Amino acid sequence: MNTRIHRYGAIAASDWTDRFHRRMPLPIDCREVLACQVPTLPQRARAAAERLLKNRPKVRKLIIHYV
Repeated sequence: MNTRIHRYGAIAASDWTDRFHRRMPLPIDCREVLACQVPTLPQRARAAAERLLKNRPKVRKLIIHYV
């Protein structure tokens, strides 16, 4: 499956909606985390989450590709 989460490694939870602004189901290998939980993530997921938080510092919930 090739989604935006897989491509970028992490996206803001508020961006994971369909065209009617309803939450879409998460892919199997992804999970939702709070911004304060980023330091406890594995290396690749942490790097993607930190990159997202650097660009968008007000994001509080992220969806990460967690493998």
